[in-house]
Amino acid sequence: GDLAGVYAIHWIRKIDPSSQITLICDTDFPGYLRSLLPGIVVDEIKPSFSVIFPKSFLEYVERVEIKKVKNLANTIAKNGKLIVAGEEYDLEYWDKILISTGVKALKVPRKLADKNREIYPLEKVEEALRLAERIQELDKHEKIGIIGGFQGLDIAYKLACANFDIELFFDYKHGQVLDEDMFKILKKIIPSNLVFKEMDWSKVANNRILVIRGYTRPLVPGIEGLPIGKVGGIMVDNYMKATKNVFAAGTVAECLDEKTGISFTHLSDSLSILQGVVSALNIEGFNYRIKRLFPLYEIPLGERIVFSAGFTSDNIVKVGRRIVSARHHFYTSDTTSHGDKDEIFVKIIADRVTRDIHGVQVICKKEYIPGLQQILVFIANNLLIDDAILFPSLYIPLMNRIIDPFKATCWGIWRKLLKI
Repeated sequence: GDLAGVYAIHWIRKIDPSSQITLICDTDFPGYLRSLLPGIVVDEIKPSFSVIFPKSFLEYVERVEIKKVKNLANTIAKNGKLIVAGEEYDLEYWDKILISTGVKALKVPRKLADKNREIYPLEKVEEALRLAERIQELDKHEKIGIIGGFQGLDIAYKLACANFDIELFFDYKHGQVLDEDMFKILKKIIPSNLVFKEMDWSKVANNRILVIRGYTRPLVPGIEGLPIGKVGGIMVDNYMKATKNVFAAGTVAECLDEKTGISFTHLSDSLSILQGVVSALNIEGFNYRIKRLFPLYEIPLGERIVFSAGFTSDNIVKVGRRIVSARHHFYTSDTTSHGDKDEIFVKIIADRVTRDIHGVQVICKKEYIPGLQQILVFIANNLLIDDAILFPSLYIPLMNRIIDPFKATCWGIWRKLLKI
């Protein structure tokens, strides 16, 4: 019952006001947005505002029976029975099952946990509240280690801005969302008291306080017959279906990008909401298919946004594709305007043969959010580099660039492809 599951309930109720719905969850805040947890830690957001819908709305308006369990991994189904919090149900009791059990935090080696280190996972609202309480007790410039790479960047940035000394540990072999050149740009815009370090448990041990935020594993319940993918998630198709009458959505689902053959899980609230909607529609028999499944990463750093849709160059090369890429640096304001000129960096990775767009990476100010939405629409609809030539770039005098940065970067790749 994470964000995808709760959003699916909302859409099921739009279509089917009479069916019986049971939500099994392990939190008092079902439907919380993972991206808001760092805001709770630094007291920017109240826990009650971190959920997509209030719990009372689910119970009394959506008419959902909510069952809280201690550990969703202990939900077991076998021999036609589903055991939830000690209660036993016939699997036929439910016509359809949607699994959106979320993720479990990275396990810290026991020898490190035994060294008197304070370890704080950050994947649920309750964990955010526990960390927030501890943060309020600390002196400024306290040293804090964060394990999670790009997925830990949100809390690392907020704590650095609160004047703590932060070490953010990256496993550079896994979980990359930016190419090296874009990563170097990112390093230039972070606070000086936020340091990136390569993952090494002996170096991690130098920090008394550790936050675990990233390098998660899908939390798969013990249900017989679930297809498990290469990275440990429940394998689903483009309809979010896992097996007959069983769907999976959100961060527990493992998806396959049909263009590259790469399977992946994600930690994106935006993707969880999409997958919840599609699951709901197909549970109700509408047969909706997502045109393209791809990873998505979006994170605010103050007034800036770090965005990645699709795969990095290394990901694509590893599966044998020939790529062409272009990275451009723009100012988003109109050249005729004397106003502020916000910087934007755009990189696109495309296929030399098929001309598919495999990845788009952007570092920008929040004013370019409409441009990021355009990028998502472009990739989700399987449009090619050539298609960038064929749609207009909206120009509003004195307010924006004549040619959109994403479109201009697509043109740069198109010119490179002419030379092949």
